[in-house]
Amino acid sequence: MGAGQSAPGGHHPQRNSANLYVLDLGGDDAPSQIAAGDWLGLVAWAPDSKRLAFAQRGLDHPNGGSQRQDLFVSDAAGAEVLNRTEYFEDRQRPAPDHAFGVRWLTWLADSSTIAFTWTGWPVDPQQVEVSVVAAAKDGGAPTAQLAAAGALLADGTRLAYSPDGAQVAALLRTADGRRSVWGRPLASDTWVALTPAEHTPLDLCWTSDSLALVYTTDEGSLYWLDSRGGLPVRLVAVAAPQRITRLQCP
Repeated sequence: MGAGQSAPGGHHPQRNSANLYVLDLGGDDAPSQIAAGDWLGLVAWAPDSKRLAFAQRGLDHPNGGSQRQDLFVSDAAGAEVLNRTEYFEDRQRPAPDHAFGVRWLTWLADSSTIAFTWTGWPVDPQQVEVSVVAAAKDGGAPTAQLAAAGALLADGTRLAYSPDGAQVAALLRTADGRRSVWGRPLASDTWVALTPAEHTPLDLCWTSDSLALVYTTDEGSLYWLDSRGGLPVRLVAVAAPQRITRLQCP
């Protein structure tokens, strides 16, 4: 399967909307339209490739109007499309003139749960909520994840679940203004700071075996860190004016 988006304009069924399609690469059928709206994005397939999640704006929700971005889950054929944040932040207020809602999402390894960030209304640039929600229709309401550990950095989402689905790590700004990598097993509610105070992390990702984290720092270094703690090991040091601009683990 493949998923794609068409932008406004051109020869598309709905000229003034964004459209999301799914195409079976092994068949001869035409692409199936999954959704259409003022804005569509953050499309992500579940690890088992049976469902996909995406964010959509422009549905004129009673709480937020057309600026609200909700989290949707669809089966591969588009036969069932569910709004899994329909009742999230369900407060009656005048519709804002700016976008708010889902800003980032990722599937957990079991393909049944999605983690997402939610920018509130009005937008607070210092606080981004992180929640998880089951993909199923009867999966219940989203539940918060970060609690009092710290504020997820709004200048670029840095939250990562381990490939085995057992741990989560996040780049947080704490009350004292520091940026640190924090982590916890999903079976625990307690977050633990993993990086030393003298490091200012910029990005992070998990190794494929889920045993370690790799992160970059503002002075141009790349570090390896055992997810259970301990001292980080510097792998790369880049001298100014060069810098590491993107980090990706296989």
